[in-house]
Amino acid sequence: MPLLTRCCAAEIKLALLALLAREAFLARRSWQEIWWGRLHLDLASGWQLAIEIERDQLGSLLWALAPDGRDWAYGCQRDDWALGPDSRIVEPLGLLTAAQRLELEGLLRHTCCWPPPLVSSDWLLPPEGRLCSYRQRKQRQKPGQIHANPLRQH
Repeated sequence: MPLLTRCCAAEIKLALLALLAREAFLARRSWQEIWWGRLHLDLASGWQLAIEIERDQLGSLLWALAPDGRDWAYGCQRDDWALGPDSRIVEPLGLLTAAQRLELEGLLRHTCCWPPPLVSSDWLLPPEGRLCSYRQRKQRQKPGQIHANPLRQH
């Protein structure tokens, strides 16, 4: 079995540029839900990215997984390891121009999220669009409102 190495920031920059060229992708949560945290992206090409959002601003790339299984983590790549503590972290978002970073932030602010399943066992999607348990659904249910599981055999 071949030994996998880490992918480099330049490879991830190419994936980010493909994203800017409108490669299909989905986010696990919307930008508006995060404010401060991680935005996980799954690109059609197979890349997976975790981008830090800090106080509603685009931060740095925290983690990436290449389609071939190689990974990258923040801090794993330096400009010159021989410099010791004076070396700088090479970060893929830092390789983008200011205009590309702004464009990426604008794109991610309006990203589409993974759609929640309409039906998953006994969990249903209520009208307001969030998954809830059976108990929560019964508490929210208005008189006469019926939630049926179309896949359940009666």
